[in-house]
Amino acid sequence: MGKQFDVVGVGCVAADMLTIYEGQIEEDQKMQVPQMTRQGGGLVATGLVAVARLGGKARYIGKVGDDDAAQFIVREFKAEGVDTSCIRIKPGASAIRSMCIVNPAKGIRTIFFCLDDAPLVDPKEILREEVLAGTVLFVDGFQVMAAIQAARYARAAGMPILMDAELTPPENDELAALSTHVVASLRFAQSRVGPCEFKEAAHRYFKKLSAADPKKVVGVTSGSHGSYFVWAGGEFHQPAFKVPIVDTTGCGDVFHGACCYGLSQGWELKRMAEFAAAVAALKCRKLGGRAGIPNRAEAEQLIAKAGR
Repeated sequence: MGKQFDVVGVGCVAADMLTIYEGQIEEDQKMQVPQMTRQGGGLVATGLVAVARLGGKARYIGKVGDDDAAQFIVREFKAEGVDTSCIRIKPGASAIRSMCIVNPAKGIRTIFFCLDDAPLVDPKEILREEVLAGTVLFVDGFQVMAAIQAARYARAAGMPILMDAELTPPENDELAALSTHVVASLRFAQSRVGPCEFKEAAHRYFKKLSAADPKKVVGVTSGSHGSYFVWAGGEFHQPAFKVPIVDTTGCGDVFHGACCYGLSQGWELKRMAEFAAAVAALKCRKLGGRAGIPNRAEAEQLIAKAGR
């Protein structure tokens, strides 16, 4: 049977409330903000929305509750065209909820998140046929045991697996070992190889992972510094695109999602990384992790304009 989806994801999903505030935060005061928005969030979840915006077919596998936050998450997926048929509902539970305060003047944001009543996915709930319906498996290590089960199915079937490596608990090392492509934040890579700048971190982490799997592809991301990829066939630095920035929330999620899209299309690594950098840059033009995600034509126009 042919593949139904370009990317299938198992990982973090959330409901985000975001606002902009550039002044001094005073204790025990009421402060007016210029705008406020509610959007879906989460590493894998937002990456899958990016896949859908770019023209790909995406599926989310996971579990949420049945309260307003959980229902909002499912509605957002459906509105974006992400398949929700593999989302299990736990009555009486909720989902991850977060509050994000963004300061564009300083280029920073602060995120408060709550895991209370957010249900975990039992690895037994991960079904082989649901995972293998995709061309690429996308994981982030949040629902780590469920993600490991999905990755085992995918690896046995020869399916590419891209890991957004951000969370640092030791269980994520097993998921990284199963993944064919590990694209890590600098903080994650440093947690495994020690303090160093991101090019060196990519080299050290590749050496660590490729000892058991010579075909491993490793990337390390470092915000405005771009990303650095290393594999047995070579290495390269992918610079970040310079664009006016409103909010960087979800930038990494979107970068990883766009990498998954490129991987599903069979693109070579350099093209995949350049495209993902453009998609992630354009995301930053609006408040929230999803509002600014571009379509494929917009991302390609940015690349052409930059003359790369």
